[in-house]
Amino acid sequence: MRRAPRAQLAGYEIPAGWYAGPYIPLVHRDPAAFPEPGEFRPERFLDGPQNRAWMPFGGGRRFCVGAQPALLEMRVIISEVLHRLELTAPDQAPEARRLKNVTLAPAKLTRVIARARTPARTR
Repeated sequence: MRRAPRAQLAGYEIPAGWYAGPYIPLVHRDPAAFPEPGEFRPERFLDGPQNRAWMPFGGGRRFCVGAQPALLEMRVIISEVLHRLELTAPDQAPEARRLKNVTLAPAKLTRVIARARTPARTR
């Protein structure tokens, strides 16, 4: 009788037909990758992700082919929004996080106040 093929992953045997993949929310909670991982702090990505632990587009062979255009669109749109609007939070306290699908999101849907920026005066 022939045995089904199996795989070894970090010393664990993965039975044939099983799927093994990263649990991204666990990676996003790693304090070595993200200081204060329990806080929703999107500003940590203002200068771009500093490590490979941020995986919004998957990884490896299944990396999203649209990742680079999406990041470019985000940079352009967010830059334009911030140029035209002043965004503030009604409550400055850090907000808790919640698991949404495969990523983390603000627990209370984060409220934002948007006010039009006044154009700079020219002489």
